[in-house]
Amino acid sequence: MLKEFSCALHLRVIASPEKRIQNLVKKGYTEQTALKAMEQSDHERAGFIKFAFGKNWNDPGLYDVVLNMDKITVGLAAESVAAIARSEEIGVCAINAIDTLAKLALASRAEAAIGESGLSYGPSTSVSIFVGLPGKVILSGK
Repeated sequence: MLKEFSCALHLRVIASPEKRIQNLVKKGYTEQTALKAMEQSDHERAGFIKFAFGKNWNDPGLYDVVLNMDKITVGLAAESVAAIARSEEIGVCAINAIDTLAKLALASRAEAAIGESGLSYGPSTSVSIFVGLPGKVILSGK
């Protein structure tokens, strides 16, 4: 999903709305409550991905693998993901990905703090945020 994680496995698990509602009903939801929960979850996840990474989570080009749970079992999905995750291509970057994710999270918290303080921040300002070392934020600009 992110250019900083080009060697990581970008995976999305999908299912039809009918299947998702059916799964929630099995867990005790009513159909109406399941539909609302599904819609709210989708809205929140899409909003987070857009806010945190500036991406549309429905863009299939962001993912290396998309698993459609209407077509396969949970067991097969788990085996497939485990096999891919154990591959040399994916395993090489796991440690760097964790460090990069921590830096991105810190930069996002800094952006939020700037916004909450009433200062303007964004593409139209000359303020930039850089996280070079874990735990250290560098602000620059006018």
